[in-house]
Amino acid sequence: MRSQFSSIGLAYFLLVANFYYQSNGFNDHYTLSYSFWKVTPIILLTAFAYLNGGGLGKEHRKTMAAGLFFGGVGDWIIGMRHDGIILGALAFGIGHLFYLSLFRHHETKVHSKFLLGMLAWALVIGQLCFVPMLADHRGPLVVFASYSLLLSTCTLTAVSQFLNGSKSQNKEGLLYRAIGFFLFYISDSVLMLSHTGYWKLAPSFCVLSTYYTAQYFILYGNTMAVPTMLSPAQCLAIYGGSTLLAYIETSKFEKNHHVLLSAPLVILAMLSLATTMNPKARFATAMSFLMSAIATYFQSVNRTGPTSAIFYTIANVFYYFSYRDIVTKVSSPIIFLAFCLSFGQFLHLIQDLLVAIPFLATILTILLASHVLILATSASLCQNGQHGDYDARQASTMRLVGSVLAWISTFLLLINSFQTHTKALHSVSRIIFYLGNAMLFIANERAF
Repeated sequence: MRSQFSSIGLAYFLLVANFYYQSNGFNDHYTLSYSFWKVTPIILLTAFAYLNGGGLGKEHRKTMAAGLFFGGVGDWIIGMRHDGIILGALAFGIGHLFYLSLFRHHETKVHSKFLLGMLAWALVIGQLCFVPMLADHRGPLVVFASYSLLLSTCTLTAVSQFLNGSKSQNKEGLLYRAIGFFLFYISDSVLMLSHTGYWKLAPSFCVLSTYYTAQYFILYGNTMAVPTMLSPAQCLAIYGGSTLLAYIETSKFEKNHHVLLSAPLVILAMLSLATTMNPKARFATAMSFLMSAIATYFQSVNRTGPTSAIFYTIANVFYYFSYRDIVTKVSSPIIFLAFCLSFGQFLHLIQDLLVAIPFLATILTILLASHVLILATSASLCQNGQHGDYDARQASTMRLVGSVLAWISTFLLLINSFQTHTKALHSVSRIIFYLGNAMLFIANERAF
């Protein structure tokens, strides 16, 4: 998430710098060019919030994007007309309502000292900027005062949640959100003071530099304040707990309880969807575990039937597609070694089946080939290193270990199904199978 915001932040502030250059230091006001370049940084943030959001849920992304969008509308209006400040305030006010909806429902204890400070500053601003114009501009002042009250509410809420704490939100996010709204508050104060002639020191630069920084910090803070997804340790604890329950209830995996045996993999699929992996990897990983769950269900119903082998093969294909994009080169010696191992499995397990039940033998051969694919590509990732910043060495090693365990568990299951059937062998193959899936999950969670 931090790398995403570093990249988007760099692009954002480059657009701000470009606007500074195009507008001669933010000073060429009230032209089409000025308004266009002024709004481009906010368009970027709006698009990022809506399409990505740095981990925010869909509804939160829409809300955050709406807040930024109305901020952009306010920018455009104020940039086009000298008297656009009131209509601009209306647009910004709508945006702040969207912002406030993101965090107002969290318990907030008002920080009394900060509230007193804001009230004191409001008296100063009111005396300098509002009272002198009250007789001639009552309507516009009511609108602007309402906007100022709304911004003050957002600022007070954000700062109070940070200073007094919020159990349901991340501390770092609270800090950045509070800084963002405080900068917005400063920006609007300088805007009012400069609009009435009290602020003379580079007013455009002071207003816009604090404003752009505020919008970025509010987006970053709102994203970081959302409670983080389950940690890998928590995910493994949930998965391990469900696997242990299945182990106990099925007498060391010796009883074929269809639902209990497949439940840990369904849970792992759901946990995959709850991670911050990129969408493609997240979906493919989740589908892989879901197909494994279905395969496990059918395997416990009929251990020699072809249905489970078909679903295990589909699961392997999905898992391969989850990390295919980071495989830059597949090592020929590794492919040869994996093929030799699987060919040995074929001769040991499937040769006789090829004559007796050719269809089943073909399905099992394809299953072994799918394991060769995952083994070869996982080992090649370890050998050839990373592709960009996607795959860490540790994740590659975990994926290889997981693929080896999955391959061994399949081998043992096939022996148990078509040759020597013992409860101990069945139990060991199941334990290896569940361990392998745990490693495959952690590998993708870390890599993506």
